[in-house]
Amino acid sequence: MPGIYKMLDVSGVIIYIGKAKNIRKRVATYFTDSLKDNKTSSMIKLVDSIEFTVTRSELESLILEHNLIKNYKPKYNIIFRDDKSFPFLKIDEKHKFPQLAFYRGTRNNQDSLYGPYPSSSSVRTAINQLQKIFKVRTCDDSYFSNRSRPCLQYQIDRCTAPCVDLISEDDYRKDLSNIKYFLKGKDKKVIKNLINEMDISSANLNYEKAAIIRDQLSKLKDIEAQQIVSLPSGNFDVIALVIKEDKYCISIFTYRRGELIGSRDFINIMPLNFSKEIILKNFLLQFYDNRNPPKELILSDYPSDPLMIQKRLSSISQKKIILKSNVRGKRLKLLELVINHSIQKLSSKQNKYNEGNISLTLLRKELKIDKYNLSIECFDISHTSGNNTIASCIHFNREGLVKSRYKKFNIEDITPGDDYQALYRAVERRFKNAYDDKDLPDLLVLDGGKGQLNKVYDIIKKMNLLAIKLISISKGKNRNSKFDTVYSVHSGYAKKIDLSRNVLYLIQRLRDEAHRFAIKSHRVKQSRSMISSPLQNIQGLGKVRRKDLLKQFGGLQGIRKASIEDISKVKGFSNLLAERVFKYFMDK
Repeated sequence: MPGIYKMLDVSGVIIYIGKAKNIRKRVATYFTDSLKDNKTSSMIKLVDSIEFTVTRSELESLILEHNLIKNYKPKYNIIFRDDKSFPFLKIDEKHKFPQLAFYRGTRNNQDSLYGPYPSSSSVRTAINQLQKIFKVRTCDDSYFSNRSRPCLQYQIDRCTAPCVDLISEDDYRKDLSNIKYFLKGKDKKVIKNLINEMDISSANLNYEKAAIIRDQLSKLKDIEAQQIVSLPSGNFDVIALVIKEDKYCISIFTYRRGELIGSRDFINIMPLNFSKEIILKNFLLQFYDNRNPPKELILSDYPSDPLMIQKRLSSISQKKIILKSNVRGKRLKLLELVINHSIQKLSSKQNKYNEGNISLTLLRKELKIDKYNLSIECFDISHTSGNNTIASCIHFNREGLVKSRYKKFNIEDITPGDDYQALYRAVERRFKNAYDDKDLPDLLVLDGGKGQLNKVYDIIKKMNLLAIKLISISKGKNRNSKFDTVYSVHSGYAKKIDLSRNVLYLIQRLRDEAHRFAIKSHRVKQSRSMISSPLQNIQGLGKVRRKDLLKQFGGLQGIRKASIEDISKVKGFSNLLAERVFKYFMDK
């Protein structure tokens, strides 16, 4: 019988989930003498019990396996952690004059979404191009409904100003219809429609409108001329998998209307010695779980259960999906290009990994840290004249920077500009909730000199964490990295130490990354603090209600003109609150 099986450790935690046509036979293979794979052997040693679920069909077991892996994230399953959904271009059909907008989220209305695009910048580029040609609006509905005269977009010839009725609904819908054809790759149909419309306008002596359409045609042909003629037409993704030692790289190139609009790479360590077919199966199911796949997927290798996966992807997208591997001509050249790209990416990653390992080995030796799997954390402080102080903490190990373990701390109630106290507070908060040794780094790096090092040493000593090696790095003269100085604690005091060039470079990289993360977090906090509104001064008016009020009236000017009756119609506003808002602006 087909089904899925779950392997659990002694604590009852699921460490592996698998699928099989025959569960009994598949599970038995894990316990045979012929098992030679070290990684599988190490997993089996942890297995305390096995649970299974019988399904009615292989497709059902495939879907169940995928959903369980996504839910439990077992240690020994392949999991692609980049779960950020791809962005789309959205057209809201419900509005009289629909908006052309960027969208990222759940796909509730398939008819109004076009994509997916590989990045937010590619969506914005597409919107920019379409707006230049067809001049549809991109403003929010609240802004649109409160206009009394055309905005700047109309002045620079990027919009036809439907907000003040300078274009009829029928003409606007024609432009929108051409956009939809264009996004579906039907450029020739768009050009044909525009030529017919231009001829009709000329025949009716409407030469001004004919000239506008002529300009649209010219811009469309310019875009077509930018495309590479040798590429095959249509919408498709090219996916290549390359394996080297215990790492693999999956590269995906996204082609829409025969034009490359972006690429993405996934480099990972294989938790088990899986075949290419199994890795591709996991990737396709996870990658397209919340993304709409194109009709054609060109693959370097066929995944395991290709027909089953084809059915699953087809059911997700509500259209037939074709998996291709044995391709020829132009598609073969594209596939070879992506495979070479994946090889280069993996080699580059491996070289960086090897360089990092060499530097870590030297660092362990020079700092006398007797641990192979070394983990490092680095702290930095960022503020503007003592305001909006942020402390950053980054994490680094043998695999490189681990961004999922980055932390940031809002530092308050200290003397403005006191970096010593800010570091003290940040380190104290970082280790206050560290429950076991696994959550502690082996080395702590600080951006600063002797003062910062001595201050943090006090809190490390107070928290009885002296097993953590502590160093700091201060900037050289004129901020020249050649003259950076590293300090360590000896007998309770900060002293200068000499390190090899490779080790110094590694510490500088960590310092610079902590600095980058601190500045980024500080700027976000600072920008939020600078954005203030008079509405914040009104009692009982929280964040949600302020947002609803601004959305209803399009801004403060609209609120000032509103009556108590108008304000009370906004969701969540009582007559008392509406009167309070009205009185506040009347008094002003």
